[in-house]
Amino acid sequence: MNNCRGRLVWSHAASPTGASHYAIYFEGAASEAPPKIPAAPWLGDADVLRAATGQPLGGWSHFTTAVGDLNGDNLFDIVAGTEKGDLVWSINRGTAEMPKFLGCQLLKDQLGPIDVGWYAAPFLVDWDKDGDLDLLVGTSGNVILWWRNVGDSSSPAFRYKGFIEADGKRLEVPEQPVAEDANGIFARDYFNQPWAGDFDGDGTIDLVTGGYTTGQIFWYRGNRPKPDGTAQLTFAGPVIAEGQAIDVIWAAAPTCFDMDGDNRIDLLTGAWRWSGIPDPAKPGEEDLLQCYLGVDGPTDDSVPQFTKVQFPAKGIFPAGSIARPSVIDANGDRLLDLFVSESGGNAYLFYNVGTRESPKWDVASPPLTVAWGFVRGYDVAASMADLTGDGSEEYISGNVIYSLQGPPFAPRNERVGVAHVAGRPIHHPGPGYGDPYSYAVLCRFDNDDRADVLWGTQQGNLYWHRNLGAVDELAFDEGKLISLTTGDPLRLGPPVVESADEADDFTILQGSRIVFTYDDFDGDGVRDIIAGETYGNLWIFRGSPQSAERAFEPGVVLTKLATRPEAIACTDWDGDGRLDVLIGGTASDPITILTNTSAPGQPAITPAKSLQGLPYLFWGPKVRATDWNGDGDVDLLVQSEFFSFWVERSFLDHGYHFATVSSKLESRSHAVR
Repeated sequence: MNNCRGRLVWSHAASPTGASHYAIYFEGAASEAPPKIPAAPWLGDADVLRAATGQPLGGWSHFTTAVGDLNGDNLFDIVAGTEKGDLVWSINRGTAEMPKFLGCQLLKDQLGPIDVGWYAAPFLVDWDKDGDLDLLVGTSGNVILWWRNVGDSSSPAFRYKGFIEADGKRLEVPEQPVAEDANGIFARDYFNQPWAGDFDGDGTIDLVTGGYTTGQIFWYRGNRPKPDGTAQLTFAGPVIAEGQAIDVIWAAAPTCFDMDGDNRIDLLTGAWRWSGIPDPAKPGEEDLLQCYLGVDGPTDDSVPQFTKVQFPAKGIFPAGSIARPSVIDANGDRLLDLFVSESGGNAYLFYNVGTRESPKWDVASPPLTVAWGFVRGYDVAASMADLTGDGSEEYISGNVIYSLQGPPFAPRNERVGVAHVAGRPIHHPGPGYGDPYSYAVLCRFDNDDRADVLWGTQQGNLYWHRNLGAVDELAFDEGKLISLTTGDPLRLGPPVVESADEADDFTILQGSRIVFTYDDFDGDGVRDIIAGETYGNLWIFRGSPQSAERAFEPGVVLTKLATRPEAIACTDWDGDGRLDVLIGGTASDPITILTNTSAPGQPAITPAKSLQGLPYLFWGPKVRATDWNGDGDVDLLVQSEFFSFWVERSFLDHGYHFATVSSKLESRSHAVR
């Protein structure tokens, strides 16, 4: 992180009478002063939404960390991987008693920023026994890559060396069994999370890694080192506890150490009991971390044996999933603390408040935060309507109503409450298999002055919940199944089967993935439903002017999209008086536009075209069209994964306008540049 150079960007309003002038002031800082994170408000230049305080240290999806002192200052640093395969290094700017992290920089090798493709689970270890920390990365394709540190103790420099090997060939972590996969859907694993150290107490380095979908932990025994100092590995099988292979369901992330001072190796691991498992959870299965103590083995003492025990915690685990623990003395008290990351981007320091022989970790610690970190948890692309009658618009996420408050440059997400039916949160059960899914919007469905809820289900149906808000604006009726003029229910997506055993492909397992918007697309004065689903078809269900019950004509496919849409927005993008369609697409093609060529009562649309001028916006972008800053044009708000982006229309059309320095002022102490 280097604040000595870079560009300054600010929001500019064009003057009709000539050039605009701005004054820029600088304060000098001592050369030895620690760096500061520069302010980064939302300006409309397609940058991610950030906030000055309170944001998580990570912020990325599948945020996966390792710890170690990379710059020789006797403080532990963080190396983190992300779902997109990037690696970042956060330098510890604190003290031995109080760690502090200000930001991060991309981790590089001889070719530039390291990018392993999909998923990066790093681990720092002296792999070649030359006295410095090298880099191992578990990644997709069930492999582990490594980089030799060819720098010095204060300035690491990584050189890519290729695949970790075992048994004389590329190490490939087993991808089976997946006990929860009755239909063979998860034939390939997502990634693995390695740990390296002396696992069996023979003085040589071993490798232990956790499978993501298998949930098992696999041991590769280290033998005599190779001439370059790296370990020769032999596959030794799954790690055993109480006579069976450890299986944490999904997302095994082991770290191994003697946690209680008995000279036996113990094991902590992340775990994930994901939502598609129908059986009731056993005690401890839903904990963020699981604990296995080393015990004497029944046969070969060189094969570590374990027994599962309750994790020694003070307090209640924070909400999260897919955690990865690392062991470090974070506060200089000579007790082993835990640095824990989780897939939502949070990182925690669980301090040991017990003893060396009887550890207990305070898991109620708040997450670590960073100034001007990524804001998560908003849905700026959701359909909005004034639900409470206060003049501001609200949106629904799941069954929770939120409102975006504050200026457009620094919006705040405020929770309004839960949309409910007679005091019960709105809920429509899924079919009992696959990931639970719903899609809801606020809209004035029945043309009164109150916003209703339209709710799409995993099965592909739509329900209308009428707003009863005479007293309680969050109260809705039981919900009515949206029907067609034929009397059939409106439904999109794959067939609904009786059980997961009959869901013989991933598409059926996951259901409709229905998304929709409600507007007068064909210009006949009656609002229609425009919908998409998992097959990538874009449908129109024309509103029937003859139906007092708000029925719709049978659906017609307007076009076939390149991929299933994440959201649908309607706006008059080209100014011809007709509502065009904006579709959130893929990481490489984030937003496409389909121009409306309808005549009244005759819906028609052009093929999708990429909206030009957009940067990389992460995976699964959703889009909303609105005049976000009130300057009279249609802007784009994009929600992609956890991240929010604002694309001001003038920036999309014209880009940055470059300013020129018209004068330089000098203070008594230094020049202002």
